[in-house]
Amino acid sequence: MELLDRFGIAPGQLMPYSWRIVVSCMGIWLVATDGDMIKVDELIYLYRLKESKEHGYYELVPWERRTRIVRGLPSSFRYWKSRFFFVSGDYFETPSNKVWGDLLRLLRWWGTPCLVKRRPKLKSRHKECVEKAIEYAKMIEDWDDLVDPRTLAFYCLGPNPSAFVLRNIEIEEKKNQGEEHVDNILGISSNHLEDLRTVFHENDPRGMEMVMESISKGSEAQYLLINSVYELEPQAFDTLKAIFHFPVYPIGPAIRYMEFELEHGSLITTTSDNNRDYLKWLDSQSAGSILYISLGSFFVLTDTQMDEFAAALRNSGVRFFWVARGEASRLKESCGDTGLVVPWCDQLRVLCHPSIGGFWSHCGWNSTQEAVYAGIPILSFPLFLDQVPNSRQIVEDWKIGWRVKRAQVGSEILVTKEDILELVQRFMELENCERKKTSKRARELKNMCHQAITEGGSSHSHLDAFVSDFLEVKNH
Repeated sequence: MELLDRFGIAPGQLMPYSWRIVVSCMGIWLVATDGDMIKVDELIYLYRLKESKEHGYYELVPWERRTRIVRGLPSSFRYWKSRFFFVSGDYFETPSNKVWGDLLRLLRWWGTPCLVKRRPKLKSRHKECVEKAIEYAKMIEDWDDLVDPRTLAFYCLGPNPSAFVLRNIEIEEKKNQGEEHVDNILGISSNHLEDLRTVFHENDPRGMEMVMESISKGSEAQYLLINSVYELEPQAFDTLKAIFHFPVYPIGPAIRYMEFELEHGSLITTTSDNNRDYLKWLDSQSAGSILYISLGSFFVLTDTQMDEFAAALRNSGVRFFWVARGEASRLKESCGDTGLVVPWCDQLRVLCHPSIGGFWSHCGWNSTQEAVYAGIPILSFPLFLDQVPNSRQIVEDWKIGWRVKRAQVGSEILVTKEDILELVQRFMELENCERKKTSKRARELKNMCHQAITEGGSSHSHLDAFVSDFLEVKNH
């Protein structure tokens, strides 16, 4: 509080990495000076307060290069929210309680400090401590060992905490109150909220911070166009329309179906010579006999998992068409002659081919929409991000797919070749009772999707409404 009083600011106005400088200096002083605590005069001899690019926030910067006692901090504050956890209230237990003891709740009004432009003088007895600290700091190699950023917690949110911070606070507060789920978000079931918890806690926090910052800007929009079909998620869309003051237009599926339909309605084809080989192969296969496999463009499975796939497919007797990206050349040899392995294909064209009977998918949103458009049942194999809740929609809400279950095998979580073999054989048995129900439901959603994009359908009407509303506002 003495430091904040000197600066004339609230704790939330000091940027998180500057708080880390303060706490790091405290640790350095305790070691370098045999247990003495750093004095405010000593800290402001090393660092000055500077206005941040973020309005109303401030940061500590060294007076000169030599006094930059704390190193190993990022040069950018872009990802600070993902590395610091701000808490508010009286009922939190954080890692910091174990390391630093109970934190005082710091209450103070937001302030506008008078920034000092001249370095203050320091008494000789304080200079001696500073010199010892500077020399000790030079020997520190891992600054996270001195102050783990995950152990910093402050009882102040500031005027505008991010959605990412607020959501984590909500989850942590409910966990501390003994609640297992955050179950009060309109338009989302408790099961889907559990999936969101997985999305938040099992993905790169920097990436999630960027996602949440993008989502938070949605409230500033004049119009909201969403790549989905109203009939697939009516509760979610009704909730969004009730929350936002601007119009919401579900206009999906935003896939290349118009180009595909135009091509099928004419004698003209845009298919290149390179693509005709795999299309000719599909033409030679029986209707509904091919399992199409594609796991997206970004996430790479381990070699162990890919080899389990290859071994199972080779011995399953199921015909398959596998888009394996950069692994295609290696896997061609191990898959045998019951299928075709390629590095790339025109996915919508393939899914709409009559020989395709199933789709082993990572459940990316574009792939999901293309499968719905084509009416193809899905083997759900989510890898990260929104693929997890997409998978639940596919299996539990829409009932157009089956879930692929993983298990711990040694040090990895895998689907074993035995499980893959049993699953694909059952899934591609078109007369199987469970499979018949899944196929029937997939055809129903296909019809729903096609109705939405025809004239008078929901997506077609929403797109017309958006164009009309936009032009009306522009003309005024």
